[in-house]
Amino acid sequence: MARGVLLGLGLCGVLAAGCASVPPPPQRHYLLVHADGYPLTTEGRLPDRETFKREQVGAIVAGIDDYVKGYDPHEWPGKRPRPQLVLFIHGGLSPHAKGLARVQDFLDAQKDRRANPEVAASHFVFLNWDSDLWGSLVDDLCCIRQGDRSQLVGPLTAPFVGLARAAEAVFLAPRAWYFQTQNAVDGFREEAERDQCNPLSVRRVEDEEERLNVPAAASFFAFYPLRLLSVPFIQSFGTSAWEMMKRRAALVFAREKALPPRDWVKEGAGRLLVTALRERLRTSGAWWLGGTEQRDLDVVLVGFSMGAFVVNRLLQEFPEIHFARIFYLGAASSIGDFEASVLPYLRQHRETREVKATQFWSFSIAEADEAGQIDPPDVYERGSLLVWIDNYFERINAPTQRTFGRWRNLRLHFKTPEGFQGQIFLVKFDGRGWRDPSKHGDFDEPKTFDRLLRMREADCPEGRGLMPLRFPRR
Repeated sequence: MARGVLLGLGLCGVLAAGCASVPPPPQRHYLLVHADGYPLTTEGRLPDRETFKREQVGAIVAGIDDYVKGYDPHEWPGKRPRPQLVLFIHGGLSPHAKGLARVQDFLDAQKDRRANPEVAASHFVFLNWDSDLWGSLVDDLCCIRQGDRSQLVGPLTAPFVGLARAAEAVFLAPRAWYFQTQNAVDGFREEAERDQCNPLSVRRVEDEEERLNVPAAASFFAFYPLRLLSVPFIQSFGTSAWEMMKRRAALVFAREKALPPRDWVKEGAGRLLVTALRERLRTSGAWWLGGTEQRDLDVVLVGFSMGAFVVNRLLQEFPEIHFARIFYLGAASSIGDFEASVLPYLRQHRETREVKATQFWSFSIAEADEAGQIDPPDVYERGSLLVWIDNYFERINAPTQRTFGRWRNLRLHFKTPEGFQGQIFLVKFDGRGWRDPSKHGDFDEPKTFDRLLRMREADCPEGRGLMPLRFPRR
């Protein structure tokens, strides 16, 4: 009972500012997932079984039905002959309120067909899991013990856990300072090569030149004492929050008995939703409308940042579902995770008489942009979330444990296996083109995502190796 009250108060408090004046987006476009994997209503309550089937999953399925039935390819000449469903899974540091705001941003972007033609022509379903930073920190300090939410042991041991994290920050400070220095040097380098796309493998550019970015180097030292003091605590407390976020991502598709029992829910909310979608999706790339009626439908699976963890789990649990394309947007999961989850799926979904082969696209920003990303007021560690993961949050014992979305890791530690020609496309942007993504968070903006959806195999012709690629001015 107490947990239910706290859950309702917590979510309603987060949503209060927006819900008081602006209604939430239509239910047909999203599903809310609690930190422990349960489905949620926008009021922060656990729905009963019938409400979940009718008002949440039912609304999402009905929305896809309406979209497929009403889709007219003549409205999109030469752009999108087939309807397209985008299943979008966001990344870390995203509480429910931010997730709902993202849904609304994409729905608003659909109104401008000229600026966002691919987004406008698509139907979106967002899986909004709770990856809130502060909630994850509280879970680590006060709540989660041995994977379970403890109302007694958690609060009793919280002071000791907090002291342990502080001591870890002190004793591992030299390690943090070493990686801080290493990343600072990477951020000072200005890459001379252009955007590169390679459908076959990642090859090192032997003749690339690196120049010192003097302004970035000079500004780094302006607040260096504050960075020096803060980075050990980012490493210590950030690692624990990162582990809690990974727990939350894993519970989205939890199997029965892997989820703490609560009322009627015995599986993760994501699993319940995708199970319902699986009943309507056909292996031939169609959506079943009932009886003998079905319509063509391309399904695009998108994982932004930590959303790649959820994507990987989905591919492992539902390998029979055919996705036209799979997108990694600055993936926070590891190279090893990709090899264990995505490669087997792609091997299973090659081209047949009925459907084209599934394509996998991974997008990264430039190495210097990744390492030197600045968030105002620039008083703590620089670098994107992927840099922090590699340097501070994950214990890297093998190269394949590094993040897949960071181009430096792909360049040094990954080569596409043989047999995946025309299926795997790896793209890096240098941030110099018009509206090129230059920060990790740019990938889930509607205007950027629209341009990613526009990319086709013709943009990365086979046999041409590394090629320039940037968004041109229109």
